[in-house]
Amino acid sequence: MMIDRSESVVVFALGPNPDDGFTRTVRTQDDFAVQQAWRELVADHDLRPEQVTELFTEWQPSTADALFIEQTFGEIELSHMFERPAPDGWDIAFAEASAALEAEIRRREAEAEATTRRIDESTKDGVVLPVLRSTSLPGSDIVQDAMQYLPLGDHIYVTLARMAKTPHGTIGMTPLLNHDFTDDDDVSEQFSTAIMALAGGLTLEGWATADGPIARVARQDSFQGGSAILLPGFHEWVADNTGWQDLIVAIHCPDELFVTPADSAMAEKMRRDVHNAQPRCAELRPALFRITGNGLDNIEFVLESNLT
Repeated sequence: MMIDRSESVVVFALGPNPDDGFTRTVRTQDDFAVQQAWRELVADHDLRPEQVTELFTEWQPSTADALFIEQTFGEIELSHMFERPAPDGWDIAFAEASAALEAEIRRREAEAEATTRRIDESTKDGVVLPVLRSTSLPGSDIVQDAMQYLPLGDHIYVTLARMAKTPHGTIGMTPLLNHDFTDDDDVSEQFSTAIMALAGGLTLEGWATADGPIARVARQDSFQGGSAILLPGFHEWVADNTGWQDLIVAIHCPDELFVTPADSAMAEKMRRDVHNAQPRCAELRPALFRITGNGLDNIEFVLESNLT
């Protein structure tokens, strides 16, 4: 890997959320790089020094910039990746930085490969289940290569994954990829089998609240309870246990879902909660559905979280 010797980045964080901030590209060897970046931000976004909570620079700030940071921002958290060399030491510094980055990349790749091997080993005898995914979230590279099936409108689709508890008590999941299916008939058969497997250990627990009744659906092993809406008899099963016919279903995460009657105050509360909910995983936004009968044709997508 070759480092661009002329440019590096400065990040001004504006709070605890790493996404709340601004990144500026600067000239690496410029002794006034941070000052220049700050002037640009003030001009473009009308920022104030007290809004900045943390400052990250790829290279240690120069003496001039360090003094500017102290005088402008006071006691904020500072961090950098590489030590700043003497004026005549940049060539060596860039070479050492390149070597360090290459070593870190190799370490992370080896760690990722080892994790994949452990998950594959722990889930080889696991159960294959359907997994809900949001079309608006990119997901990992592996998920992008997973076989997609059963779209629920334009927002949700389904993949398959082999799941099992790992020796550490966590949930291991290995997605089934395109090459795991021989033809269209095999796709239909594997998805049908996985959906029927959802019923194993499925539980429904209901209780009353000030906003009306609510029920939680999950599996005893905590695997993909949210996908239970795919079961051919899901509506009938819920209706037989609760007496509700017009259902509102909220799915915040893959492990569980919540159900309430469509005409209850709880239904409106669930709508608000889903709309403002932060996603709990990389591939599924919290989503709300209305279900009026058995089968996918009776599942209506209502909305999903507007947050990322």
